[in-house]
Amino acid sequence: MLARKTASVHSLDPSLVCAVVEQESGWNPWAMRYEPAFFSKYVAPLYTNNKIAATEAYSRGFSWGLMQVPLIDTVFTISAQFLRYNPRTESL
Repeated sequence: MLARKTASVHSLDPSLVCAVVEQESGWNPWAMRYEPAFFSKYVAPLYTNNKIAATEAYSRGFSWGLMQVPLIDTVFTISAQFLRYNPRTESL
């Protein structure tokens, strides 16, 4: 219910959102996974340049929740745009 409602709020295909949730977390809202490549590329430079504290850096290195989305707004925005993309009717 939550996935379908959220999908409609963001104009996303509910079936696709449900499939992503199933694949990424198995419907476990407390799911967590460390993302070492994401951490190395996007988070570590912020930490090494003293833009964020260690606790913040390590928290950002995990993906959280039903869709396993890292806690960075830009990633969510890009993910939402990708999920809205329909190759039959439009281009990126």
